[in-house]
Amino acid sequence: MLIFLTPGALSSSGRAPRLQRGGDRFDPGRVQGVRKIGSQPEADPPRAENPLGSKNMRLILGSQSSARQRLLKTMGYSFSVMNPDIDEKSIRSDDPKQLTLQLANAKADALLQKISEPSLLITADLVVVCNGQIYEKPETVDEAREHFKSYATSPAQTITSIVVTNTTTNQRVHGTDVATIFFKSIPNEIIDALIATGDPFTQAGSFNIEHPLLKPYVDRIEGEYQSAMGLPVKLTQRLLETAQH
Repeated sequence: MLIFLTPGALSSSGRAPRLQRGGDRFDPGRVQGVRKIGSQPEADPPRAENPLGSKNMRLILGSQSSARQRLLKTMGYSFSVMNPDIDEKSIRSDDPKQLTLQLANAKADALLQKISEPSLLITADLVVVCNGQIYEKPETVDEAREHFKSYATSPAQTITSIVVTNTTTNQRVHGTDVATIFFKSIPNEIIDALIATGDPFTQAGSFNIEHPLLKPYVDRIEGEYQSAMGLPVKLTQRLLETAQH
């Protein structure tokens, strides 16, 4: 088993308690550089010339994340999508790296029993760490608002773990990547508008850095831009190459 861990600015212990917040439930109705976020979107990563060595090997993305699907397409891959239906709240850890690895592995375990063809299966999970606390998808309006408010004083670190499983050899490789997002102070009216869209309730840490309402308040990103979106492409490429052999 290979582990690729991109250096990040986790605390020395690497441990963080999960944030608990109350309030009304939402009703639907390492560092490779410092990147300044401007009006122009991030350029897509280069496409792989020969993504999979074996034409008989199927590629499956075990995620319904539209961002992950778009990023995998820009890498040059053709793939199918499966939804790992697991109870994420039943898997707990105070260590964000271990939490994301456990969740990504659990997603792989849930999907493997449904796959009969020779395949490479990609599963992933992301959490945000801010002020020493782990942020997952918010469950309440108050929790989402607290997330956004906290980014005014401390950067948000995205901790993303990727697991690639070869169903033919049963080889499983994984890695974790860290990116740090520095936000400007987000006005209350923008926070309210974001919450009204419902989008924060589908995102760990309540944010999508490409959301048009939020993007003007992203000051800079340390690390890989795509990692902050949920699929670190360099790590993913290395894992896919390793899992094929």
